[in-house]
Amino acid sequence: MQLQSDIQSQSRTMGLAARGFRPLYRAGSVNHCPGCGQTQWHVGRMSAECAHCGTAIPLAHVAAQPMQPLFHVTESATILAA
Repeated sequence: MQLQSDIQSQSRTMGLAARGFRPLYRAGSVNHCPGCGQTQWHVGRMSAECAHCGTAIPLAHVAAQPMQPLFHVTESATILAA
């Protein structure tokens, strides 16, 4: 049982290492800038920018959602004219 737990833990760690370091701004907690270590932020709709050095990181709740296009075209006026 312990061996299986160790293998799962190692697999999870390897997965995190393969993805790399991905800092996220989490609302409601203290967020230290990965660039300078300060804690003052300008928060927007999609990202937060460090007030001291300008490092921008995505908001955690935005990064957790799949990306969707802002709009899509179902019919083109050019195709209908031809």
